[in-house]
Amino acid sequence: MLNKNNKLHLKSALPFLVISVFTLGIILFYLSALMNPLIRLPSIEKQEDWLYYSAAEPEAKFDSNYVNFLPNISANENLVMERQITAQHSSPTLLLIGDHQKLSVYLDKKLLYSNRNEVAENLVNPGKTLSFVTLPENYQQQTLRIYVSSPFKNYSGYPAEVFLGSSNALVSYVFRHSIPNIFMLLLTGFISLLNLIYVGIKLVKKRQLLVANLLFSAFALSAGLEAGFGDILGGLLFSPTINSVMLNILSIITPLFLIGFYLSRMEFLHKKYKIWVIFHGICGLFAILSVFSHQIHLPEIMDYIHLLNIFSTFVTSFAAIYEAVKKNPFFVLCSPWIVLTAIGHCFIYIQDVLNIHQSKVNWNTIFFVVLIMVCWGYDLMRLFFYNEGKAKKQDIAGLKIRLYEEQQPVIQQQINQWQQAFLGLRKQLTTAKVMLEDNSLMGAFDQIHLMEQKLEESCPAKSEDHSLTTLLLASYQKSAQQKSIEFSHDVDIAAIKEVSEEDFLQLFAHLLDYALRETYLLKDRSLRKIHLRAVKQQNQLFVSCQFPTMDPSEKESMMNVETIEEENYFDLQIIEKLTQQNFGTYSLTQEKQLTRFSLTFSSDGWPDFLQLVSEE
Repeated sequence: MLNKNNKLHLKSALPFLVISVFTLGIILFYLSALMNPLIRLPSIEKQEDWLYYSAAEPEAKFDSNYVNFLPNISANENLVMERQITAQHSSPTLLLIGDHQKLSVYLDKKLLYSNRNEVAENLVNPGKTLSFVTLPENYQQQTLRIYVSSPFKNYSGYPAEVFLGSSNALVSYVFRHSIPNIFMLLLTGFISLLNLIYVGIKLVKKRQLLVANLLFSAFALSAGLEAGFGDILGGLLFSPTINSVMLNILSIITPLFLIGFYLSRMEFLHKKYKIWVIFHGICGLFAILSVFSHQIHLPEIMDYIHLLNIFSTFVTSFAAIYEAVKKNPFFVLCSPWIVLTAIGHCFIYIQDVLNIHQSKVNWNTIFFVVLIMVCWGYDLMRLFFYNEGKAKKQDIAGLKIRLYEEQQPVIQQQINQWQQAFLGLRKQLTTAKVMLEDNSLMGAFDQIHLMEQKLEESCPAKSEDHSLTTLLLASYQKSAQQKSIEFSHDVDIAAIKEVSEEDFLQLFAHLLDYALRETYLLKDRSLRKIHLRAVKQQNQLFVSCQFPTMDPSEKESMMNVETIEEENYFDLQIIEKLTQQNFGTYSLTQEKQLTRFSLTFSSDGWPDFLQLVSEE
């Protein structure tokens, strides 16, 4: 980020400044919401002083201050909410929020509102309702009764949410309550859109489909839409049935997209975790298909889906921890957040299964947004720092240090051999001296001859044998041997020194990195062969590197193919750049699963190049 003059590059710093400001804005938004809660409106909630009783047993009444729901209410049975209105409001209005419930409102014996006729005859599900009911002028001191029933047992016995106040205050309450959910919808939609644009660019430029990014975009969009349909404002924008069906479908597919995204990032538990993802997907697909059935409805089987999600949080947590232990980079950084959000979702799903009243704060989507921000931040850091990190890996100074470090044990071994040879020479010299004193000339001659042989064996190799290029080739020879790859080379080191050995160190490093990466993918070890050639002919230096590659169709089915393609793309960029700097030409041919790099360097451009290097 800093250049030679210690000046900040605006192009490099701008993305980080934008992300920092954006993140800081989110933190300040939620802190302000905590420090300054919503304005208390003149309204009456259902928990204050209502009387609850069953329409079939009106004599058994319960105070709402002590009872949240009546468990003895069966499906399609009416729960009655009753209270006497004493407060006075201008433009008095009731706000009713029902969750898969049919509602009827009576003021004394006068019917003010009913949604029972709004539910189509062929639709059993009344959906999530939000209704405003205007009270007549003489509403004070009259008894307000609300009849609540549900065709589903898991929604029966629960009272509706009721607010009483002026119409302006209630509308303001609805929008104020919806601001966090709307914000999360816009945030996740924005991230999903940016990610889809990135996927599209990769698809057009490289003909490469980034499955992980595509699943992440689907997860972010689905989580945001779930927040939108789950908000009370959704009751004003959509019909109750559509709102309910869409919320249930999104509640099913959002965890599916999430675990599918995790699967695309796994390396060590990919096959085993894939079994769980398939099973979870089959259950979710069956639940969604139940929408078209007249016997099973989504609200009836959501408890089973929540139970499935509970098991999924445990499986995902263990898988994420295992991947982190095995040094998977994504899970090393993200697994703490994955486990924490999985624990949070587990408690939410348990509350759903037990039908426990939850907080009005949409913690489910908040946990999803935390995951989205963490995973998106990881991808951004990987995108911004990838080239820099790769360049540092192949930096010439670092490359030299690595080669000398790898050569250190060899040098120490040679020193030990020379010390042993020196001790042997001393013994043989002493023996020869004794033989000369005894006038044993033939024995002394034999000892001198043995000393000459030992000197020749212990003589160090020629200077070019210890050049940087030789050390580099020896290093990659060792790496290839560890990966069961046959590596052969025919390199004219003297010709390379005439150009720029440092540049060719980087060039060979990127060529061989590319070749090793591609060749190692082959399952048949007998096919793993790499040949590097660099020879000088007629004042031109010809460099070629050929190796077999996997069939493209087989390669696309492999996991982490996106990472491999990104590394290959970066190597190709560096190879092309170094070739142009040395006034050469570069070509890459792929025929019958055989890849060949061909580079040609002309001696006409070498003096100019060396002059430029010396000037720098």
